[in-house]
Amino acid sequence: MNKFGKWILFAITAPYGVVVGWSIILLAKIFFFAENLHFGPYGILLAQWKPWFASKWKYSTAFGRGVVFHPKVIGKDNSIYHRIWQHEMIHIKQIESLMMLSCIIGTIVGVITGNYLLGLGIWISGGIWQLSNFMTAVLTGGHIYRDAEHERSAYAQTSTFRNSGKTWLDNHLSKPRRW
Repeated sequence: MNKFGKWILFAITAPYGVVVGWSIILLAKIFFFAENLHFGPYGILLAQWKPWFASKWKYSTAFGRGVVFHPKVIGKDNSIYHRIWQHEMIHIKQIESLMMLSCIIGTIVGVITGNYLLGLGIWISGGIWQLSNFMTAVLTGGHIYRDAEHERSAYAQTSTFRNSGKTWLDNHLSKPRRW
């Protein structure tokens, strides 16, 4: 995608991705959970969990347009960092898609009803639409985190297993699941 398109997506995700995502990461810095804040490409705020917190939270995590990496992947094997970077970028792309959808729906609602405040509210709410993935995972008998569709998608797109060469999705679908 061209640079102009990336900045358009930045603008569309700003109500959630920047305001909520950056705020969470800045609060993590203020309350000593994160360190090494800096900006990556196209307005993505990057940080690293502090070692004391990383001993309790073992994951790199995306918040809107921000990513906090686990320190074990920083400065280590470049392939591990690259895979985790790709995984977290998929989450950012998912937020971009949800925010684009909420922007379109919000615009349509605003134009049709004349209630532009409602339309704005719909647009701003787009980032939290991922909560339905957690609820669906639980209601179908799965794990609230691992079986959320946005996580399954990110793992399926980025993970392979060395012993089998299969993706996460291949291995996950071979296990019985309650629908």
